[in-house]
Amino acid sequence: MAWTGRDLAITLLAGGGLGLFLTVLFLLPLQNAGTQLRPAAVLLITSLLVYGPLCLLGWYFALKRNGASPADAGLRWVGWGPVLLMIPGAIGLIIVTGLLSALISQLLGDVPTAQEQVIPGQSTLPTWDLVALVVAGAVAAPFAEEFLFRGLLYRYLRSRRSVQTAVLISSLIFAIAHFTPILIPVLFVFGIAEALVAERYESLYPAMALHALNNGALFVALYLTLN
Repeated sequence: MAWTGRDLAITLLAGGGLGLFLTVLFLLPLQNAGTQLRPAAVLLITSLLVYGPLCLLGWYFALKRNGASPADAGLRWVGWGPVLLMIPGAIGLIIVTGLLSALISQLLGDVPTAQEQVIPGQSTLPTWDLVALVVAGAVAAPFAEEFLFRGLLYRYLRSRRSVQTAVLISSLIFAIAHFTPILIPVLFVFGIAEALVAERYESLYPAMALHALNNGALFVALYLTLN
């Protein structure tokens, strides 16, 4: 693989730092002005401002500087068949992660619900909030996280280690990067599924579809439950 661990580290540190800086720069004046943003709006703004620099710097440091193409990172279309197969795949993944969450709740305490994670303190979910959640969690997150974790990180590890090692390490880093310790087992399993899909099709698009369908289904279910 053309890019190195150094390229990935620069992407993470510079992109993540810039994203956090832009988020604070944008949100802090609004807060100081007394503007009350809804949690869904905050999530959308944060997602765009953090994922944007990470993807841009990942493209520059990992791909452009090393003469690699987007296809080298898995951005290679493989047809609608594998993408549509992710519909039953998402249903199965939701069932598996749901059962795992229930088990963790029994062993370690309550796992935060989707409502507590994305719209804390809200008892309803207006349509515009749903739109914001879908853009943030079912569009921006699937593209950015699959590009970064399965496109750049997994492929870097895969070029140097076995499939099993690359899947496990990239999935663990993916889980830890969400900064929710009690959800690490669930996110780890989710990451394994995504990495295996990316490996199977040698493309990120089916993995992005699986990610988007999983998150989108949870948001729609939350919307229907609260409304």
